[in-house]
Amino acid sequence: MRDKKGEEKIDKILERFLKRKGFLKKINEFKSKDLWLKVVGDDIASNTQPLEVRDGILFIKTANPILSNELLYLKKEIMGKINKEIGTKTIRDIHFKVGG
Repeated sequence: MRDKKGEEKIDKILERFLKRKGFLKKINEFKSKDLWLKVVGDDIASNTQPLEVRDGILFIKTANPILSNELLYLKKEIMGKINKEIGTKTIRDIHFKVGG
């Protein structure tokens, strides 16, 4: 995007550079872990932990199998909210794992 003088904005230049070098995907994956709390809220976040994102799959540790099952029903909604916040389809699936 260029301003009135025809100069390109630094954020657009940086975004293109990061995308070309393959860093933008990793940055967006990292952001998705940080967005977990915002998207699911305090109650769910206090009983879950985002572990990692690998190949577009967000791995979440849950406190118990009942919560994992409930989150399966909300998975598409959660992915949609995360991807909307990031501005691109970064998360294509979420896997829930019961942990201690």
